[in-house]
Amino acid sequence: NFAPYDYELAIRWEIANHFQVTFEILDRLKSDRYDCIRQAVASNKNNPYPEIIIDLANDSAAIVRCAIARNIKSHDFTLAALSSEKNNLYTFEGILNKLINDNETVRCAVAQNPNALESFLDKLANDNSKKVRQAVAKNFNSSSKILENLKNDDSFIVSYAVANNPNAS
Repeated sequence: NFAPYDYELAIRWEIANHFQVTFEILDRLKSDRYDCIRQAVASNKNNPYPEIIIDLANDSAAIVRCAIARNIKSHDFTLAALSSEKNNLYTFEGILNKLINDNETVRCAVAQNPNALESFLDKLANDNSKKVRQAVAKNFNSSSKILENLKNDDSFIVSYAVANNPNAS
């Protein structure tokens, strides 16, 4: 049984995850005081609203930024004219570039994104964290060149991930 307060939280979480949720509702939920609600907004696969994605990419909670890093798709930005000024943060590349300089958990999430550009995966393949390098090695978009460089990594978990990637030669 949910307490009344928990019940309201559960309803907001379900709404944030709903595939037909409107911009107005997501725009309101992106500022929820609970990280889990903002994370649900960021994780919503049907969130086509770049304005919301940009706001959540700058969220104070790492779990929200991780959700953006895993979920962001380049086509989210192709039709959006977000600003009259050409601010790089308003692009797919700009947001991922910001997130690859975040903490280890967020960098792992970027490396797990199936839409991550090769240039980002290449940079993350040289990360100090073996967890980040492992995430790159597991990403099916990692090029054979990146995987070749990771094949002899000092960490077993990285080289094992390379061996299990179908793009490895």
